[in-house]
Amino acid sequence: MPAEVGQDVRPGVIALARGYGQRTGYQGDLVLDGAAPRGRPALRRRGGGGPARRRHGGVGAAARAAELGRAAAARRAPGAVPGAVVTGRAPRGLVAVLLLITIVGGWAVGVRVFGGIRTTNMTNAVAWGLWVALYIYFIGLSAGSFLLSSLVYVFGLKGFERVGPVALFSALVLLGTGLVFIGLDLGHIERGPTTYTHPQFHSVLSWEIMAYGAYVVIILTELWLLLRPDLARLRDASSGAWRWVYRVLALGTVDVSPAAVARNHRIVGWVAVIGLPVAVAVHGGTGAIFAVAKARPYWFSPLIPVVFVISALASGSGALTAIHWATGDRQDPAWAGRVRALGGIAVGMVAFDVLLLGSDLLVGLYSQIPEHTELYRTMLFGPFGWVFWGWQVGLGALVPIGLYLWRGRRSPGVAALAGALVAFGAIAVRLDIVVPSLTVPVLPGLDGALADLRYSYYYFPSWVEWLSSAGLMAGSALGWIAGYAVLPLRPQAPE
Repeated sequence: MPAEVGQDVRPGVIALARGYGQRTGYQGDLVLDGAAPRGRPALRRRGGGGPARRRHGGVGAAARAAELGRAAAARRAPGAVPGAVVTGRAPRGLVAVLLLITIVGGWAVGVRVFGGIRTTNMTNAVAWGLWVALYIYFIGLSAGSFLLSSLVYVFGLKGFERVGPVALFSALVLLGTGLVFIGLDLGHIERGPTTYTHPQFHSVLSWEIMAYGAYVVIILTELWLLLRPDLARLRDASSGAWRWVYRVLALGTVDVSPAAVARNHRIVGWVAVIGLPVAVAVHGGTGAIFAVAKARPYWFSPLIPVVFVISALASGSGALTAIHWATGDRQDPAWAGRVRALGGIAVGMVAFDVLLLGSDLLVGLYSQIPEHTELYRTMLFGPFGWVFWGWQVGLGALVPIGLYLWRGRRSPGVAALAGALVAFGAIAVRLDIVVPSLTVPVLPGLDGALADLRYSYYYFPSWVEWLSSAGLMAGSALGWIAGYAVLPLRPQAPE
């Protein structure tokens, strides 16, 4: 039964309505009614006759169109329309809450920008705090998400193909969030381009910044190649401002045939092969920034870059588990298995991370080197020992492992909860890497040598740090939601 593209198709509305008769009993041809009020798309029969209704008394056109939008979300699900393009939407209440947090956090960012570093509780001794911890956290989430997409485009695991575009887009948003956090900590973001115009090749940080640039180019290339056929379809199916938006994003793409889609996927595979070591360098290089600090016993270890990469895989796969559970199409028969598999990857990676952490702690404590043992005692039993035991080990490792072994292998919801806890626990991992090492004096007695708060070895984030961090994270979530609402992040797989 043929169908036509309506005249006013916006993000979140199905571009094609073929197959409606099989689901409703209507035998005629249907088009999307471009004359319907904005925000209330309707299906109408070819040649008029009013809105289409089910033969058995069914629902109104607007409700049915919305139902079609949800039903066709899975491109590859049985009965899905080949070539149908869909985007996503978030609950308005969630968007409103995130917007409020972003506004309040933006005000705190303004306080930091105009008030300087004195608005924080960082000192000359503890020069890195919450913002640096969140910087490496979000860089890790980004690298982990990208590495998970490599399961599809490098290792050919087609079962995860529906996660690939979302993973790449998430990697891009999360990278930007991490860079904003480190910019907030350092200040003078306008000097950033200097790192490219005047590089210092003897500096690990300089190499890391170059890796960021290559990483962004690789993500954008892969994402555009995957989305270009659907962007072209949305361009042809949309009108008004949205048509211009998709025209710019499609960059003149005309060929949307299955052969073109397959060719794009082959190119993405080669780009992903290059991107795999770059992604490892992005977060392993972040770990190397810490690993070369000879004066800090916990950081000065060849194991730290490895820990960073494993933790990135754990947190990135955990976040993707929760995202796919929340946004994936539950009519897709493979959806539940995919969520459970992603949760299993997250739990497996966090178990490996705990093994590395335990090995490092046991060797450090057994050595009985005062500088080492003092640091580990501070981390385990100091003022913020609850961060290690309650947050990192408890909520971030033992609870998700237990949940997954209990029900996660059968229930996608429990697997998603386990993944979300792994991602949440990774924040504590980053805090325990950054803060305790700075609260232990390099020389015994140095903490009592100067009675000045600027040289204090105690640190707890100020309200500016907390509010600005919450605002930046909420703004990042809004950016992700906006991209998910506009971009077709479920591109058609090649036949």
